[in-house]
Amino acid sequence: MMDEFLVIILLGALAWFWYNSVQIREIAAMAAKIRCESRGLLLLDQTVFLHKIRLRRDVTGQMRFEREYQFEYSVDGDDRYKGIITLLGKRINHCEIDQPMKNIIK
Repeated sequence: MMDEFLVIILLGALAWFWYNSVQIREIAAMAAKIRCESRGLLLLDQTVFLHKIRLRRDVTGQMRFEREYQFEYSVDGDDRYKGIITLLGKRINHCEIDQPMKNIIK
């Protein structure tokens, strides 16, 4: 009886983690899209992918998952560059996107 209860709790926790991860990935994808559009860049594949995940404390001291997503963007569609966006919980913590030099020279 206790084993069944633990399995149900574990399955519930996994379902919550999966659902939460999908929501946070959508936030990261939207943030990457907005960041690219604001710089006149193209977000390639219109998606982000999880690169790292770890536990960290937020400003209130609560433990949260910190997820680092990578994405690819382009200046003109013929090149590819990598960007990084980090979220702590559902909050964007860091976004790194360097505008390539050739775009500035044009």
